[in-house]
Amino acid sequence: MTRHEQIETISKKLETLDSEVLESLIKLLGRVQPTEKSAVMDDETRAWHDAELSKLEGYEPYNWGDIDPLMIGEPLRLEKQ
Repeated sequence: MTRHEQIETISKKLETLDSEVLESLIKLLGRVQPTEKSAVMDDETRAWHDAELSKLEGYEPYNWGDIDPLMIGEPLRLEKQ
């Protein structure tokens, strides 16, 4: 999925949020500050970050085995303040 398609998908999902939830999300995102380490990418990292890897030919999809990659980690929880 291209970045443009990702933005369109997110925009469509945001349309379903009520205005209070959306306003809280915007305030929360405004308070988030990137760390110095994550704010700067070297050329190689930027190339991997921006690459459209879903269209590589000749490669089989990665075999995750018994792990569901979408279930790794913990969900983001937003709390009202």
